[in-house]
Amino acid sequence: MGEIKRRLRCCTRGFSLVEVLAVIIILGILASIAIPAYLERIENAEKSVCESNRLEVQRLYKMELVLKSVETSDVLFAEFSSLNHDMYCPAGGKYTYLNAEVVCDIHSHDDVNDKPEDEVPWL
Repeated sequence: MGEIKRRLRCCTRGFSLVEVLAVIIILGILASIAIPAYLERIENAEKSVCESNRLEVQRLYKMELVLKSVETSDVLFAEFSSLNHDMYCPAGGKYTYLNAEVVCDIHSHDDVNDKPEDEVPWL
């Protein structure tokens, strides 16, 4: 009887290959769900911060134009941007002043067509 217990204890240590593979597969499935959702959250946060920064830059630039009593130009906006470089697009986009609005070369075109109507939505 003692011999059987000793053999069973010896052979039951650790995990079997099937158990390890099952855990790895489950972790892979969870990662395939979590990583895209996390990346989408980061992208949405960058868009939100960019929009906020664009509106703030636009407000400050219009105030400066009024205070100096001048018309806008690309040179004035470039000078203004270089002096106020603390507000920028977190994705690395460049701000330009176009049609009385500050636009980002990465995120501004996304605002117009966030959801194309002819495509089927997917999860």
